[in-house]
Amino acid sequence: MRKHLFAALAACASSSALAAPGNLADGGQFSSGHVTAGFMLPLAQGNPGLLPQSLRSDQNIRTNILDLPSLAVEIGESDNFAERFEDIEDRIDAGVSNQQEAEQLRDDAEAVFADIARDGYATIDLFMPVPALPVVFRAFGGVISLHADVAASVNASVIDAGFQIVEDNGSFDVETDSAALLRSGIFQRVGVGYGRSLMGWRLGSFIGELQAGGRISLIRGDLSQVVGAIDSDDEEDAFDRIEDNYDRNEESSTGVALDAGVAFVADQFHLGLTLRNLLPPEFDFGPLGVDCGSLSGGDRADCELEAELGAQGLLDLNRSFRQETQGMIEAMYAVGETGLRVFGSLETNSVENIAGDDYQFLSAGLSYEGPWWAPNMRAGLKQNLAGSKITSLTAGITLFRVLNIDALYALDSTKVDGSSAPRNAGVRIGFSLPL
Repeated sequence: MRKHLFAALAACASSSALAAPGNLADGGQFSSGHVTAGFMLPLAQGNPGLLPQSLRSDQNIRTNILDLPSLAVEIGESDNFAERFEDIEDRIDAGVSNQQEAEQLRDDAEAVFADIARDGYATIDLFMPVPALPVVFRAFGGVISLHADVAASVNASVIDAGFQIVEDNGSFDVETDSAALLRSGIFQRVGVGYGRSLMGWRLGSFIGELQAGGRISLIRGDLSQVVGAIDSDDEEDAFDRIEDNYDRNEESSTGVALDAGVAFVADQFHLGLTLRNLLPPEFDFGPLGVDCGSLSGGDRADCELEAELGAQGLLDLNRSFRQETQGMIEAMYAVGETGLRVFGSLETNSVENIAGDDYQFLSAGLSYEGPWWAPNMRAGLKQNLAGSKITSLTAGITLFRVLNIDALYALDSTKVDGSSAPRNAGVRIGFSLPL
């Protein structure tokens, strides 16, 4: 991977706030696929109908202490895509001395960009709840949750606009409108949820109760996309310029999200259905290719290129991001009095992230929850059924019901800086208060 690419993406994400809600599981659900399994605090992506399960019978309130930012990285399956991009960029900047060199450079560039524009990308997702949240407590015959978090998703990819040989008085050059593209979304969310038992219910041999709940969230989204020309007279290269200028076209908008959930809950089993974004919020990116005359140097060239790529139909100059409605089915079974729980979840349809990549997760795993002094553990598999189709291992541990560490690691790999690396990886560390 190019030397500074991940640093640039992380800087873009963290400089304002902190994956578009829905792509990076929050809290202890980082490693359980959003399933409410065991004594984990429910966060803003879980089933609100299962809120009563977050408190023991003798508890009236629970709260978080502090979560460090959850971080996840995903890389496209095009090997060394950023280094190959930079190599072509350097060769174009260096120029050619004759027609044969120009034809060789054009052919090499077209072969490289055909691959990296299709399969090359890097995405960093960050998520962090506000300290002391979420908090869950009993009220109005049920359980209420209060959430506030901040999240971001930053994606770097490549636009292939072709390469042309230009001759001028016997000298040759290779020109292109191809470019690096960065899209970022920063989301600040506050929400309140409510869940309660409705009635006794029987499902097969299980006797339990039917629970239901809802959650409403107010979300502010700050979205931006910016282009960095590969063929530019600016001393900075394309990736450096998109790092510097990611907020040039930033646009802020606000939306409301409504989630609902229902669940059957028995002593050793639950089955639930969650519907996220019943009111799909929509957020606008800032318009591209406008007011270029107010800029100078490489920034002006990038702005003018945005307008040109839009005219060619290679770039949406007035893009928006809509958090589509998505369903999730989950189940959990407790194995007798062993403390073991088997869990699984399936998202019923795919949704897009801010870069337009599809996500639909299937998750399954096993957790152990024992006495407070024993390490509580969880492990599983998580598969994206759409888009990248990446399969990841997930694992987590809770110590003394206070310290929570969760991680994921892809079974699929690609090459970064010439070495094999997982196509995604993530980590989350948090502290909760077992009141």
